[in-house]
Amino acid sequence: MGLRLVAPTFVGLSNFKRVEAAHLQADSAQWAAETAVRKAVEDVRAFQDKAPTLRSQATILEAQLRKAKALRKLYEDQFLLGERTLIDLASVQGDVYRIERNGAEARYAISDLQYSAASALGRLLQLLDIAAEGPQK
Repeated sequence: MGLRLVAPTFVGLSNFKRVEAAHLQADSAQWAAETAVRKAVEDVRAFQDKAPTLRSQATILEAQLRKAKALRKLYEDQFLLGERTLIDLASVQGDVYRIERNGAEARYAISDLQYSAASALGRLLQLLDIAAEGPQK
């Protein structure tokens, strides 16, 4: 049989070691807080940098989608008249699908950035100990 002592890693057995351990714990907590603040600020900056580009991309894809759907309709009409083949229709439908998929991915990326930025702001406010002010009574 053996005896196993379990204690926090920073806590020593002498009183001098406990003071030093407390300083190390305080430094560790400060570094962790600074790291979290930097991460939150980086997330917000990423949103500010990427969001306009993604919104422009989504707008461009919407315009492309309208044009591709109009072209698909034209190809369907021409197919019914015998001027287009089924391969032509499949090709145009593939383009419509690709544009729709890219638009969905862009909208997802925008939403993901928004939620990441909101989360980062929440963490930042929490770390800075700033509470949202409620209604005054």
